[in-house]
Amino acid sequence: MLSGWSTKGKLACPNCNKNTHSLRLSHGCKQCYMGHRRFLPKKHRWRYDAASFDGTKELRLAPRFLMGSEIVSQVIDLEGKLLSKNTKVKEKVSHEKRGDNWNKKSIFLNLP
Repeated sequence: MLSGWSTKGKLACPNCNKNTHSLRLSHGCKQCYMGHRRFLPKKHRWRYDAASFDGTKELRLAPRFLMGSEIVSQVIDLEGKLLSKNTKVKEKVSHEKRGDNWNKKSIFLNLP
């Protein structure tokens, strides 16, 4: 993704950012993202249909989109760094340690 946000793992949704609702399937060993009914209109019938989904009603509001300054404050410490498992090539910084899913600071944040 051009933004630098990794679309894998617990926090895969770039719109939800740190508010991504995910769970790991016990028998499938895969991540599952269940909270996307919150993007529906407030009165939509699927929001209240617990039986067809994960057994819960979705009462949360959709997350607000982040402003550019909020994104910059999240990635400011990644200036000049790329995340990798190969520590010989790049500096390794854990997503778990950082608490977000940013891989790099995008060059688009430097545009005028």
